[in-house]
Amino acid sequence: MKRASYSKEFKLQVVKEAIETGNKSLIARKYVLSVGLVHRWVVEYEAGRLCSAEKAAKPNVKIP
Repeated sequence: MKRASYSKEFKLQVVKEAIETGNKSLIARKYVLSVGLVHRWVVEYEAGRLCSAEKAAKPNVKIP
C-alpha cells in the first residue's frame, strides 16, 4: 500500500483550521487524518518547517 501524500495547500488548510479552532482532534476527524499527523503539521508550521522547499540533507558518511 502506497503512503498518502498531501499538497502544501491541503496541509496549510488543515493547520489553519486546527489553530483557529484549537481542536486538532475535531479537524483530524473532519479530514480523516490521525491526530498525530495534524499535531505534527501544526508543530512544523509553528517552527517554519511545514512544506519547506529544502529537505534536510543526509550526511554523507562512510563507515569503514
